[in-house]
Amino acid sequence: MATSNCQSSPTPRKPLLFFISQLSLAAFLFLSLQVLSFLFKFSLGKKKKKKMKAAMLRSAGAALRRSAAPSSTCAPSRLISRSWYSSESQPERKVAILGAAGGIGQPLSLLMKLNPLVSSLSLYDIANTPGVAADVSHINSRALVAGYAGEEQLAQALEGSDIVIIPAGVPRKPGMTRDDLFNINAGIVKSLCTAIAKYCPNALVNMISNPVNSTVPIAAEIFKKAGTYDEKRLFGVTTLDVVRAKTFYAGKAKVPVAGMFFLLLLDFRGLFVLSFVCLPFNCGVNTRMGEGIGV
Repeated sequence: MATSNCQSSPTPRKPLLFFISQLSLAAFLFLSLQVLSFLFKFSLGKKKKKKMKAAMLRSAGAALRRSAAPSSTCAPSRLISRSWYSSESQPERKVAILGAAGGIGQPLSLLMKLNPLVSSLSLYDIANTPGVAADVSHINSRALVAGYAGEEQLAQALEGSDIVIIPAGVPRKPGMTRDDLFNINAGIVKSLCTAIAKYCPNALVNMISNPVNSTVPIAAEIFKKAGTYDEKRLFGVTTLDVVRAKTFYAGKAKVPVAGMFFLLLLDFRGLFVLSFVCLPFNCGVNTRMGEGIGV
């Protein structure tokens, strides 16, 4: 009996198998690339860590060698220097503040303690100075602070000073004329300048005590009498008056205080009046609107 040829042949699956094999190959290649990339990054990371470790070891070795080297001074060497200044590169400067316990002397002492150029800070007043010195000494800067109180310690406070700042004296009170203020502060300035001429004749003297246009000539005459006068070493400080004038004017005129420029003029018409002039140096000017305030 003849067999029938009507049986259906199976459907060929070669295209499907080929697609699956290609997809598997692509996935394998992708995973291989990911593994190679990870291994490459891992090896680079190890190299970087080794380089960083070697650099740190070199830095630590250099610091130890510097600390072991003999120093010309008796000051202890520091392995870690301050980030914002190097204390070893700054010269030694002593600053004395006469009148450090007063309303101006205390914040001034704080500012001087924060100054990286100051290595020694001497605070003097007739009373309460040790307490002020103790508080100021807590600021983490390189300046060493010492407090002195009373006339018997004035010499110790001034010895070796490179700069002397004098905010000593009484402030002008209600009802007090400038003549009254002068009569009180003139005697204080005279005694302090006499001590300066004796114990630190080469110091730069900054006079803050009011009235400045009267106390500076008094200091000059004291130094001339002692034979230590140098016009390049005596200064009248009016910064406090200028700062106050900027703040008061800006508040009254409602303009930014940062743009103020003040020129301080002295009036010698017999009354010793301090006059302030505001120059229109971008003070309160709105360039977009074209508005501004000037005097």
